[in-house]
Amino acid sequence: MAVVVKKLVNILPNDAAITVELEFDTLLLCTYKIQVREKNSNQVIFSKSGDNSNDEEDKYVIGIAKKSDGKTVWIFFTVIDQTGEGGKYEVRALFKQNGKLIDDGILSSGIRSIAPGENLQSGALVAILKTI
Repeated sequence: MAVVVKKLVNILPNDAAITVELEFDTLLLCTYKIQVREKNSNQVIFSKSGDNSNDEEDKYVIGIAKKSDGKTVWIFFTVIDQTGEGGKYEVRALFKQNGKLIDDGILSSGIRSIAPGENLQSGALVAILKTI
């Protein structure tokens, strides 16, 4: 079952970088795709994909704060049970401005098992960046 979370992320209108970091608390395989879209548009201006095999690669600068008002950040993810043994999992997104945490949230968590290679959980986070 797909899970979709929508949230508003407040940012200060300055020259600081906005970053998004994904954290995975699991031994299961997780894949993801991050997209930043223009305000009131489906036009993708930034896109990256990856997995949870290397924590250092799951951190991205997605824009400058004063130019990001109204843009949306889409994070699509899938948790895959490679062996069918299942396990615990938690997927989190952290939004930072100038290196300081401004918002975070759990995208999905649980403990389950299904057939090997099948998707255990998939979903998306849609975050709207809003200057305050």
